[in-house]
Amino acid sequence: MNTKQTEVRELSNIPLLDGNNYSHWYLRIKIHPRSKDLIKVCEKPLAPDASIPVTNKWYNSSYEAINIITSNINKRVFREVVNNETSEKANILWAKLNKQYASRRAVNRGRLRMDWQRTFYSGNFQSYIDSCRKMMMKLKSVDIKVPNEILYFSLLGKLGDKNHSALFSASNEQFKKVYYCSNGRHNQQCTTHRKEECWAENPHLRPSRREKKRKFLNPSAHLLVATALITSSLSQKENLNDLVVDCGATHHMFNNKDFFHSLSFLVKINIATGDVNSTLIACGIGTVNLNCNNRIIKLEYCHFVPKLNCNLISMLELFKKQLTIHCQGNKFILESNKEIILDGNIIDGLMYINYNLPKSLLTTNNKESDVWHNRLGHPGISVLRSMGLPTDISNCLVCQMNKSHQLPYLNHFEEAKFPLDCLHLDLVGPISPASLSGYSYFLTIVDQAMGFKTICFLKRKSEAFQHFLSAKRLMENKHDRKLKKLVSN
Repeated sequence: MNTKQTEVRELSNIPLLDGNNYSHWYLRIKIHPRSKDLIKVCEKPLAPDASIPVTNKWYNSSYEAINIITSNINKRVFREVVNNETSEKANILWAKLNKQYASRRAVNRGRLRMDWQRTFYSGNFQSYIDSCRKMMMKLKSVDIKVPNEILYFSLLGKLGDKNHSALFSASNEQFKKVYYCSNGRHNQQCTTHRKEECWAENPHLRPSRREKKRKFLNPSAHLLVATALITSSLSQKENLNDLVVDCGATHHMFNNKDFFHSLSFLVKINIATGDVNSTLIACGIGTVNLNCNNRIIKLEYCHFVPKLNCNLISMLELFKKQLTIHCQGNKFILESNKEIILDGNIIDGLMYINYNLPKSLLTTNNKESDVWHNRLGHPGISVLRSMGLPTDISNCLVCQMNKSHQLPYLNHFEEAKFPLDCLHLDLVGPISPASLSGYSYFLTIVDQAMGFKTICFLKRKSEAFQHFLSAKRLMENKHDRKLKKLVSN
């Protein structure tokens, strides 16, 4: 009875997985199967050459683990992950949960990144270490892998310059006793600060709450979303075209339009930086093609930030492409499946990428008159002349199309007397959420003469034409007639 009560108490502490609390749910749910020796069936499949007794034991443990997992997920998650295959094998169900809610859900990853950025050194070194260990366990739960070199830089960045000695003095010990200053005297065994900086002996040096909060907003102590801490040291003009790999940037950022293969100026995004009183503005989003190691590397969803001091390559975006970083001396390489994708040099603690601009980017701009004509929404020559701008405009196709007129549509369709005289097509979608079978579109085909309707379900928009041809052949064979007219929007 005591064992059952303990098990019920343990299960009651596990929250229901709703899709947004995966990291917390993962840490809780993993403890219970491990205590019952069921975690092996969740993480490893059954060996192909397993004997019959081992197979029976594995399936019994698998059913028990599936029962525990499915009892702690809500109805929506149950419908998304449970099917005939996952209801038989716990390892497949476990892998699908990780893939669905850890690897692909940006909400969970973004929340953990925000929590990591809020972790800072507040004066208690042991508490800081415990917080970092806890966050690294959460990052591991959603398959976010950070190389050790980058992790070291991040941990040092959260410490002030005066606190680095405390870290290095503790590096040779697995556990270090923390010493405090009290009773108005400085403890000589305390290595986190010097005697003249001791708050116990000098109470007037202790910062107020407001100053303390402002201190941790400093870029050397706190990593922010969509920011690059390294830009403060890159103000020289010769660095404007450098490419730097940055672990703090959430997106790739470029300061020159010449990098972009395609660029849209329809979006403006505010970007937070280490300076609380200033922000950067991304004027557009586009695609960049880089020539690295005699191959073109395509970077999508890159931000165009004109006031950026150097170009930033987001390390998080590279990790999404399953790239790994290897550092040796002052060199580093980015690999995918043991193939070198990018390489570069480490200079002053920054990772500079070696690259060449594709020749297609070295082109001239349009004439000044055409540029202003497009910027101002295609105004006429009189408007440009009144503004003192060049008026030598060639034939503008957009202006000609805007001034043209389209004939009105008829109020009704022509009469159709026989089957296949006229078919009407309509493609609907995408539908969100998709159906249980994965269909996001449907195509309706209506025979005007008979009113007979045919509906085809599609997973992709590109399948519409093939489904139309199949329906057309079926109707022509059935009625022994050929299609005469097709109406579609």
